[in-house]
Amino acid sequence: MCVSGVVGNRVADAVSSTVEPGPDGSVLVGEYVDQAYLTGVINRLHDLRIQILRIEIVEEAT
Repeated sequence: MCVSGVVGNRVADAVSSTVEPGPDGSVLVGEYVDQAYLTGVINRLHDLRIQILRIEIVEEAT
């Protein structure tokens, strides 16, 4: 999930993710197990006034 600006570990911890630098801001990486969980993460970021730029689903290689 790419978000605008630089976010730190506090924000990442708030949404059970890790944070990495990205080309347009920060990248939050996490295992969002279902749509309800993802909706909760999106709502939490909204509450923190963090703009989501894009969300990508990446399947693990088996």
